[in-house]
Amino acid sequence: MNGDICVRVELHGELRAKLPDHRPDEPVTLRNGATIHDLLLLLGARGETWLVAVDGQVASLERELGDGEVIDLFPALEGG
Repeated sequence: MNGDICVRVELHGELRAKLPDHRPDEPVTLRNGATIHDLLLLLGARGETWLVAVDGQVASLERELGDGEVIDLFPALEGG
């Protein structure tokens, strides 16, 4: 299957400051078959550890994304 998909990405916590150019009201376009890992690379998240949820369910980096899904990205928790 060919074509593109569009997803909505919601940034939480410190990720809003790390990715200031991201606008939640603008969908992100990816190739059909793209994974969460692909999305993170596109957003410039290489090397970051994030919790990712797709439509409210925690998901692995290998999960393929579907058109119209909502992706929530959470920063890694730090503490002492």
